[in-house]
This record gives sequence, C-alpha cells and structure tokens, in this order.
Amino acid sequence: MLQYEVVFGFVLRLAIFLLVFFTYPLLNHYLQKTVLNIFWRRKAVSNKTLIILNILFTSLPLAFALEYAKIGVVLEWTGAIGGFFIVYVLPVAVYMKKLRLEITNPMLA
Repeated sequence: MLQYEVVFGFVLRLAIFLLVFFTYPLLNHYLQKTVLNIFWRRKAVSNKTLIILNILFTSLPLAFALEYAKIGVVLEWTGAIGGFFIVYVLPVAVYMKKLRLEITNPMLA
C-alpha cells in the first residue's frame, strides 16, 4: 500500500474513487431496470418500491464490503463466476437461440 504522502498513491486513489463514483450509478440503474423487467413487467411501479430497491441495491454491497474487507478474494470469485458465464454459458445460450430461430423461422436464420 502506498503512503498517503506519495503523489502517485494519491492519484491512484483519486482515479479509483472517480471510477466507482461514476460507474456505480450506471450499474445500479441497469440492475434496477433488470429487476423491474423480471418482476414487474408491464405494471406501474410506485416510488416506494423504487426507493426500497435503491436502498437494497446500495446497502447489500456496502454491508458486504464492510464485513469482508479482503478485496482480492472478492475479485477472484467475481472473475471466476463471470468468466464461467462468459466462457461456458453465453456461447451455449447464443447457439441455442440460433437453433431456435432456425426451427421457428428458417427465413430469418
């Protein structure tokens, strides 16, 4: 860990802060829209529900980060699970979607 007096360490900490500060709202919006599409497809959602979802999506990662401070282990598991889906699940899902399109509508395939 770099000392607080080192300029390079300050620049790195500032860059990480800006990265988290500007990307978390985008991820929160994506997660919120995904959950709303899954559970409330075409229904109107009240402001109370949106506030509860925002509190939930903000407090769960915060509680996890405060309780489990080993960031290396968290990144290892995140990379392993994300890599599993990208390498094994996504190609199979895309191939099955292509086969379904060929069966249901061969002119579009």
